[in-house]
Amino acid sequence: LLERMSSSAFRAAGVPDEAQWFKEAADSLGSTATSERVVFTVPANITITDVFVEPAAAVTASDTAYATITVSRRDATGGGKVTVASRTTQTSGSGGGGNWTAFGTVSLGSLTNTSLTEGQKLTIEITKTGLGVALPILSVQIEYTIN
Repeated sequence: LLERMSSSAFRAAGVPDEAQWFKEAADSLGSTATSERVVFTVPANITITDVFVEPAAAVTASDTAYATITVSRRDATGGGKVTVASRTTQTSGSGGGGNWTAFGTVSLGSLTNTSLTEGQKLTIEITKTGLGVALPILSVQIEYTIN
């Protein structure tokens, strides 16, 4: 009965698949950035449906000293970088995510370039502007559907 069936045959209907990245340590300085890194190599053609952050501590928004979290798509060889989602810790009036609450959910905003083909990669990087802001331990969750 189960012969030649893939694990996708047992996936719960209506439940999105997800990829997560964990920032395992809080920044010791506001200026501490996280260099771009691959967090997911796509196993099949997918469409990204949501990207959000869940911080382990509160972050106060600032329009002069802030962080930018960017999720990007790259081709299978690492080239062709395009942004999928990006959000700053600026105030919501300046287009940022506003104040973050501990263990809350912060959307990375509007999505673009959401269709990925098998072998493409998703990357995450965190850059800082001004004096930056020390980010806590956090997770970035990328939800997707298999096409």
